[in-house]
Amino acid sequence: MDNRQRFCLEIATQDVKWPKYEENEEEIHKYRNLAKKAVDAGNDGDAKVFIKKYMELEEKRASLEDNKKIAVENTSQIRKMHDKLVEDIQTLEDRKAQIKSTMAVAKTTERLNKIGDTLSKASSVGAKFSSMEEKANRMLGEAQAKAELYAPVVSEADSLAKKYMGATAADIEAELSRLKNV
Repeated sequence: MDNRQRFCLEIATQDVKWPKYEENEEEIHKYRNLAKKAVDAGNDGDAKVFIKKYMELEEKRASLEDNKKIAVENTSQIRKMHDKLVEDIQTLEDRKAQIKSTMAVAKTTERLNKIGDTLSKASSVGAKFSSMEEKANRMLGEAQAKAELYAPVVSEADSLAKKYMGATAADIEAELSRLKNV
């Protein structure tokens, strides 16, 4: 039998014992009144039967009072135990929620660490790309320098002549005046 069943049984037992106590009180009162009426009527024999009966009921009342007190104490103790269990369960549920929260934080931290690892790997890859880019720029610079070294030497006049070859004097004057107006 678990605690909830014991608690319910004890409450039910207490509820049953109280009406028996009240019924006993009513019976005692009834037989006491009947004894008084028998004495008033002059029937001492009948009065003795009623007195005997209510005295038996008074003895029973003492037993019922003891049972009632025990039931009240038991119910009180069971209620205290029940309240303590409810409190303990709530405490455990709170701890469970806290543990779940801690686990979630740990998992998030682990994910962030993985992202950090990925970023550090990416930055090392970026450094490798920068190194490759520097090497490519250096090779391009060397190639351009070699091209300038091996290029045929052209005089300034030759290069100006190429520029203006095929252009007439009128074209040159028109271009010159256009440049001046700008």
